[in-house]
Amino acid sequence: MKYSKYNILTNYKDYYVIHNLVSEQGILIQKEQNDKFQKLVEKSEPDMNEENVINILIGKGIIIEDDIDEMKVVQKMKRNDIEQKKHRLSITIIPTYQCNFKCIYCWENTKDTIDNMTEQTQNKLLKFIEKKLPESNAVDIDWFGGEPLIALNVVKSLIIEIDKLCNQYKVPYTCSMTTNGYCLTQDVAEFLINYHTHFFQITLDGPAQLHNSNRPLKSGKETFDKILTNLKSIRDNIKTKFIKVLIRLNVTEETVQYADEFIEFVYSEFGSDPRFRMYIQAVERHNDIKLTEMNGKYLSLHNVTEKMYDKCIELGMRTTGLKMLKPGDFMCKTLFENSFFISSDGAVYKCDMDMRKEHISHFGEFKEDGNMVIDPNAKDFWMNEVKESDYCKNCIVYPLCYGLRCPYYNILNFKQVCEQYNDYSLVRNAVKSYAQEGRYQLLEI
Repeated sequence: MKYSKYNILTNYKDYYVIHNLVSEQGILIQKEQNDKFQKLVEKSEPDMNEENVINILIGKGIIIEDDIDEMKVVQKMKRNDIEQKKHRLSITIIPTYQCNFKCIYCWENTKDTIDNMTEQTQNKLLKFIEKKLPESNAVDIDWFGGEPLIALNVVKSLIIEIDKLCNQYKVPYTCSMTTNGYCLTQDVAEFLINYHTHFFQITLDGPAQLHNSNRPLKSGKETFDKILTNLKSIRDNIKTKFIKVLIRLNVTEETVQYADEFIEFVYSEFGSDPRFRMYIQAVERHNDIKLTEMNGKYLSLHNVTEKMYDKCIELGMRTTGLKMLKPGDFMCKTLFENSFFISSDGAVYKCDMDMRKEHISHFGEFKEDGNMVIDPNAKDFWMNEVKESDYCKNCIVYPLCYGLRCPYYNILNFKQVCEQYNDYSLVRNAVKSYAQEGRYQLLEI
């Protein structure tokens, strides 16, 4: 037997957690028993009284047979995963590129003039969805922008028709929305939830003074109080259990001094409601668009965010990652056959990092009948050219992305960059979130 190379070990309160990324299972051990644990897994033949513990570790995939080639196991999982996702229609809809905010770090090409998706474009999109439904087993709709709620009329029109189509073809669907929260009043939230929008990601960038500096309206007006009022309204007035509200904290160098104060504030307001969770993300330099404004503010040390997650856990504030620890969770969805970004003008893209029609991300256009005219060069690239990097064979978190983390950074941006390979804090934070939820068995050695 051997210790799996895809085990993640991290601290959690008075314990260590060992989580296996292939089996999706793990254990807790008391820290004072770690030496015993290490000696146990290094033994070639355990004692009789240790066999029960060994059987538990085998059952959870933490130790495996010597002759198992783990990378081949994961590559088979990758092929199966990609094949299964062929039948899942995943569409990110950008109803407008307008945004009412002027965030200091935003690199999106937001608009100041009305560019809402026209009725003609909406009809093309709906016809495309209808053509896809007979071969789909599920539909995921993600509302994005700009700020999607500026085009609420478009969102309402599309979501009502998508609901009708999915009911007609008996295909389950779910929606999520990334919104700045300024326009997410109780009435709007109730409408969206009624049409299967079960996930909201809303950013509060620290205490009011820091948030209002980072995320003001384009007019310069403050936004913190309005967003907080909307969040409280959801907390107090919307009773369904089947939603998740992710309060996102974007961390710059300036955030660090306010982190504990802000996390304590969020816990005091939302810690007793299991529907609310915190997601903490470093603001990194993706390109040069905001280089001047962000000079000295980009966060380069990811252990800073890990300490913030630890503060959440200390208080009891629920945390999460945008994706968690299921194999394939970190694989870029651009590589799924039926995953698309639809811009407000109806153009179809594979990647939202560069949505220009001259870019390889531009995948095609809709015809009046809902068929898509696909650029053959783009199809060849996204379906065939994206390969694993050389470093993947030595990466402990390979099962999470199958070596296909981000084509934009690894290939299109001409860099060898992988946040999982270079830093595991995001994965450790996810493991701690699982431990918070009581998913791991306590192992007594």
